[in-house]
Amino acid sequence: MYSKISAAILGYALGEAFGLPLNYQSREKLLTNPVTKLTQLADLPIGTWSSGTSSILALLDAVIQKEKMDYNKIADNMVLWYKTAKYTATDTLIDIDFTTKHALSKYFDLKIDAPKCGGDGYSDCGNEPLARMIPVAFYLYYTKSRNYDIYSVVKNVTSITHQNEIAIMASYIFTRYVLFLLHGKDKLASYSMLKSLDYTLYFKNETIKEFDNILKNNVYIYSLERISSNNYIVDTLEAFFYCLINSASFKQALIGSVNLGNQASSLGGLASAVAAIYYGYESIPKNLLDSLRKKDYLLEASLKYENILKIL
Repeated sequence: MYSKISAAILGYALGEAFGLPLNYQSREKLLTNPVTKLTQLADLPIGTWSSGTSSILALLDAVIQKEKMDYNKIADNMVLWYKTAKYTATDTLIDIDFTTKHALSKYFDLKIDAPKCGGDGYSDCGNEPLARMIPVAFYLYYTKSRNYDIYSVVKNVTSITHQNEIAIMASYIFTRYVLFLLHGKDKLASYSMLKSLDYTLYFKNETIKEFDNILKNNVYIYSLERISSNNYIVDTLEAFFYCLINSASFKQALIGSVNLGNQASSLGGLASAVAAIYYGYESIPKNLLDSLRKKDYLLEASLKYENILKIL
């Protein structure tokens, strides 16, 4: 029986692999003819995952190597991914966004602390940091971190590539939600608990206002027309809550998220990772898992990470 960590990592990789061929496709087209099985993108093998899973693996390996959350080591490993295609599904770099590429180049060239490298403009609010928050949540759970320590780790890991406060707050909300689930709360109770947190301790009022759909309303009851699946991290977070909370199974969360189109791989990865935590490893269809590229490598990395967390 595999743990929630293995479920989350393989769940993310599967959601990303499912969504990768659907990126930027029309939602109207996908909802008319939903994709319900893994498909192929160009000449990439079926089951190929991409940048989100690679960044997760880079973080796992950093904690395994250093036996702590070492931000520079995470950046070192992400540079290896960017420059040598380490931590990839096909031993080639499939995709890297501009903000992440610029931040890693800055870290490599200028030799400054990793959390000072991320872009801080409004254009640096892509959804890329959210994938890294999945292993971060487990780290915080196992180390029994609370309040400011949670914020500090989330801020520093996010800031390796994205220093904009909106991106940091999105990562913080996502991480707190996963932590509530890990502590045994159900998906609706966890969502409600997000609303009781005092965000003014860490974020400006204008930043907090960006999240009104989540924190002042119930975004999961919105009509689908109000849910955007673009790259803006707040929109991705809203779509994540919509897909997860309205699901009744892992597969429903997976299929529902990737068929929203646009940023299908990122949204599919996030929804599938957290659905796997919530519904359990056994909820992931075996035939889909068996089609995943480097499945054994992903499992091995997950188990090593879990073993390190147990001794921290």
